Amino acid sequence: MEEKKYLISVCIPSYNRPETLGRLLRSVDTKYRDKVQIVICEDKAPKREEVRAVVEEYKKDSPYDVKYVENEVNLGHGKNFRQCIKQADGEYVTYMGDDDVFESGKFDGFIEWLEQNHQLGYVLRAWVGGSQEFNYYKGLQYFEPSATRPFISRASLCPVSQSNATMLMNCLW
Repeated sequence: MEEKKYLISVCIPSYNRPETLGRLLRSVDTKYRDKVQIVICEDKAPKREEVRAVVEEYKKDSPYDVKYVENEVNLGHGKNFRQCIKQADGEYVTYMGDDDVFESGKFDGFIEWLEQNHQLGYVLRAWVGGSQEFNYYKGLQYFEPSATRPFISRASLCPVSQSNATMLMNCLW
């Protein structure tokens, strides 16, 4: 298996939200900058030029490697999500919507946890926000691999915990 350049790629499928994309990019904060790649796939939106300008401005002073891809045609959310994963160079990917934000100071702990639990094939993290009605799980939950979902079967155990909005998957599937 080839050695990956980054531990984690932050995958951001983007469509028509330059203002919130800029906010998300400014919220990425970690001391492990050499382990993080940011991948943005713009999905042929009407505000494409504005999105491009936000990304180019961010790249000027960003301590992160930023890969920006403009789709030739509109792929739709699902295919654009997969396009982000294909473009990612990290061993793992985490998905962030272009209107999400990282909670300050949390990414370092997540990267440290991931390095300590490197044997896991993929990890899902529950969304936590202002409303508790969206918190499906209390504390840390483990789910056994499932034969009906082959990409899950690569993992030994899959923890789900309450945390900020992220989904992390081994990008080898």
